[in-house]
Amino acid sequence: MREREKKIREIIQKEADRTEVVTTEDIRRRWAAHLEKVYPKCPWLATVLPSNKVVDVVKVDWCNFKATVEIVDDQNETDKSEECLLLELTPFSVDEDEESINRIKESVKAIDHFRFFINYLWFPWDEDDDGEDAHNSDENWIAEHLSLRFMAIESEVFSKLKKLARDYQEIKDNLRNDDDNIVVNLNSQERLDRISKVAAMIENPEIAMEFAIQKRKAKENLRLFDIDRGYSIDRQAVLVWQNGGKIDEYQEILIALKNVIPFNEPHVIVKDKLQDAIDSSVPNDVIILAPGEYHLEDLGDLTSCLSVFGLGSDPSKVKINLNCGYGYEVVLTNGYGYFSNVTVTSKHGQGGFWIKNGASLEVKDCRMVGFQNAFKISGEESSVKLKWCEIQACHYGIQVEKGARFQMTGGLIEDCNFGISAETEEKEPGENIKLEEVDNYASVKFDILPHQSLSQ
Repeated sequence: MREREKKIREIIQKEADRTEVVTTEDIRRRWAAHLEKVYPKCPWLATVLPSNKVVDVVKVDWCNFKATVEIVDDQNETDKSEECLLLELTPFSVDEDEESINRIKESVKAIDHFRFFINYLWFPWDEDDDGEDAHNSDENWIAEHLSLRFMAIESEVFSKLKKLARDYQEIKDNLRNDDDNIVVNLNSQERLDRISKVAAMIENPEIAMEFAIQKRKAKENLRLFDIDRGYSIDRQAVLVWQNGGKIDEYQEILIALKNVIPFNEPHVIVKDKLQDAIDSSVPNDVIILAPGEYHLEDLGDLTSCLSVFGLGSDPSKVKINLNCGYGYEVVLTNGYGYFSNVTVTSKHGQGGFWIKNGASLEVKDCRMVGFQNAFKISGEESSVKLKWCEIQACHYGIQVEKGARFQMTGGLIEDCNFGISAETEEKEPGENIKLEEVDNYASVKFDILPHQSLSQ
């Protein structure tokens, strides 16, 4: 990674940058100049990702990192032209002279560094930076962001930034489709501004720590306010009832609530959004969902202790659509989680729950639908227990790495490519995987892998 950072700095950094403004537009121009310098003159041959079809690159717009290509057929004849992103093109040469070969090698190295930069260090809010020149910007992008973003790659911060980037881009795309709706546009611009500000905070470790401390203090202050009013609060239950209703419905919910809360004499507050409930809860609190469909964007500081209960006996009546993370929606680390009587989906079809570093999760009477993999369990002593649950329409139902434990009692696995993938030296799931009366209708019921295969 250090060599990668060194090379990228050589491309986009100048000696005078230490005392001058470096805007995002400067960064784009420097990349364009470098790529134009090392690439061969048009036309040149390339393969297009991900199809690997062969094209003849006849023109390159270096400023916008786009190219005009002509598709080469099996008889090496060109067909119709089309436009490609430069990122999608990998140059190659059929010439055998050393100069051409070296030129292509340098081009391949350059586009590899550029892809890395775009995929790991550059985010959509960088594209929208208003400071296009030194006269209307006071930012030095390299000094303020480059080192921090390299640090972020090797931590959980990176997945948070990628999640924010996905949300940011989605809002921008929706803005283009609602050009005439002033109210929607204003709300969308506010959301874009908020995302870019949050991103700036979380990529800086010191600011991120202070931000987390302040959020926790805000929760504690709310709790102290109720305590000062005479309430005794050890653990709090948050009821989420998003649509409201008649008083008879509310009384029925209160009766059901008493049977669900797992501790005596609870202090109960009511919210109308699941996100508001998360934002007002501290570890060891519980969240109770009335029937309805809920959306969740951020788990906040509940990634070490999260308990969610759905009211009623039908999990299809309580739906949670997750948009919490990047790669995996919920990452539970060295803590405990409990889910009961809910249907859980992923807005973007990502992984569901990743249980790691000794954490444990219990899930009862729930449905997991449409995930890349519903559960992944990593690390010694990490464990997941499922009881009367259904896992449907996932690529992987459960992935169990060596040393982790999984137990499933009753329930169903169906419409999945792989039911249970276990990393073990044995031919069977092994003693760490216990199944009892489970209907497994996955295309591949058990995928037994040698140790380390899952992580490669």
